[in-house]
Parts: sequence; C-alpha cells; structure tokens
Amino acid sequence: MAHLPTLEESKRFILDIYKKKGIRSGEMLPLGVFLAVLNRQSKFREDDLRAGLKSLIQKGMIIEKEGKYFLTDSGFEEL
Repeated sequence: MAHLPTLEESKRFILDIYKKKGIRSGEMLPLGVFLAVLNRQSKFREDDLRAGLKSLIQKGMIIEKEGKYFLTDSGFEEL
C-alpha cells in the first residue's frame, strides 16, 4: 500500500520549496512553481499541495494574493 503524505509532510514540502529557491520573508512564489516541483516527484499529489498551502495560510506562514504565495516572517522562521 502506498504511503499518503500527512498534512505536516505536505507543509514541510512547501516550506522546503521556499528554502531551496532562497525566498525570504515578504517574497513570493507563484502557484506554477509549486506545481512544477510537484510534477517532478511522485510522493505528493496536487490535493496534498493545496491542503498544505491552505494550512500554511491559516497558520499565517504564507499569504495568498492572486495566485501568488508570499512568505511571512513566521513562515521564514520555519525554514
């Protein structure tokens, strides 16, 4: 049976993308960047990505504006 990622693993996956791209607090990544990374691996699905993004927004670690995801100070601290 395949292992489905947990919400925590999905959030870490997203934060790791910010870290690998060298994004700092106040800077953003468009949704397309996340989808491109998602398509290069097989563990995470788009539903996992969207759930992780939603949770990070609710926790105030990222802010979404028009399909762009801005890293907040608290999100940057988690990197």
